[in-house]
Amino acid sequence: MADQATADLLMEILKMEDGLVDWAEMQRTQIVQMGLENYLANQAGGAAG
Repeated sequence: MADQATADLLMEILKMEDGLVDWAEMQRTQIVQMGLENYLANQAGGAAG
């Protein structure tokens, strides 16, 4: 007999992981487009502001 609660939990974890992969890919795209130095300066400026 399948454990539906465990299946539901694992599906939620998978959805969260997919979101993290999407975020990481977006950051990588920004680094490629902006250059690492500008990307880091932008990130540091966002943290200070």
